[in-house]
Amino acid sequence: AMASNDQPQVSKRESKKSNKADQVYCYCREPEGNRFMIQCDACDEWYHGNCIQLTRTQGRKIDKYYCPNCVSKNPDLKMTYKNK
Repeated sequence: AMASNDQPQVSKRESKKSNKADQVYCYCREPEGNRFMIQCDACDEWYHGNCIQLTRTQGRKIDKYYCPNCVSKNPDLKMTYKNK
């Protein structure tokens, strides 16, 4: 019981960090909103499929995704697709 006394602070910080409802993503800086999202493998930012014209079906086939921002900075980044 004593150990649990100093834990709430840590878990509170953690839960805030991992609380997706508060987090915003993408160019639009909006929360996930139960939409399909994909993560850029270069900058680790998450993007809503509909903001980057990508469907869930297309997203499932992508192995490495790079957002337009990263690609414009580094044209060598090439999206790769999973082998069927």
